[in-house]
Amino acid sequence: MAKYVLLLGALGVQGQDCGTAEQWMPNVEPPRPCLCVFDLDRTLTGYQDLISECPEDEVIHGVKDYAYLYDTLSGPRYGNLTLSTFFQALDSTFCSTCYLGIATAGGASQNAEKRVLLERLRWGASPWAAALLPEDWLDVGPDQITGEPPFVVWCGDGHKHICTQSIVEWYKARNISFADSDVYFFDDKESNIAPFAETGFNAAQISCGSRNGSRGLCGAVPEEVQKRRGVFLCRSTPVSQCCQGKDGEEICIDLHDDEHSSCPQQAVSLLVAYLVTFGSLIFGSLSVVYLAFQ
Repeated sequence: MAKYVLLLGALGVQGQDCGTAEQWMPNVEPPRPCLCVFDLDRTLTGYQDLISECPEDEVIHGVKDYAYLYDTLSGPRYGNLTLSTFFQALDSTFCSTCYLGIATAGGASQNAEKRVLLERLRWGASPWAAALLPEDWLDVGPDQITGEPPFVVWCGDGHKHICTQSIVEWYKARNISFADSDVYFFDDKESNIAPFAETGFNAAQISCGSRNGSRGLCGAVPEEVQKRRGVFLCRSTPVSQCCQGKDGEEICIDLHDDEHSSCPQQAVSLLVAYLVTFGSLIFGSLSVVYLAFQ
């Protein structure tokens, strides 16, 4: 599919609004297969046991989660695995109709946590997506070696777009192919979302309403997991957005370039505003000149 960068003067483009969430049908396989890839810690999960700050998160008692709770002199620290509100409601989001993958910088703790995560993914996924998920997800050993798709552990921060590509290729080897524009990634860290602006994939930072420094706190909420084209950060305007043109072309806009507007409709609005302002100035100047000669 061809891609274009939209300039301010490119007018008359009709189609899907930039950044607008697409409609989807529950329990209905979409006409084109889609892929949702998730970070794990503070995306599918929240801060361990922190129900005082995250009352809607679900604590799985007896299942250890070591994420971000670093070792002390008395030994490793851990808390109970705590699931974000989004992960609890995966089946109510558009990702329930997509194929699924994980790209996490950590190791997903121990096998008990992995079993719960896999169980919840199967529960929230459509039958066609669940059928392709591995039967088991077990530790591969103590070494921090990047894991195999579709659950990629030890995928370093800033490299999630590369791991997402490996998940796309894993599905392709199983006769499921995705257009770049049908791949969606969700992560709590800005440093993992921004690199997606250099790809054709979509990505959105989540846990925007609950933060723990550069990380999320309570994890993703369902409202943040939307079927939107582009790359979106919590802190500001999107990094990029893509729209569907009237002839089916994908039109991508780099929002860090001051010469580009955020979507075709805004480009038209800006041009009209400029023309109105310029016309008002000219009319005002002519009025002053006319009065001066009276």
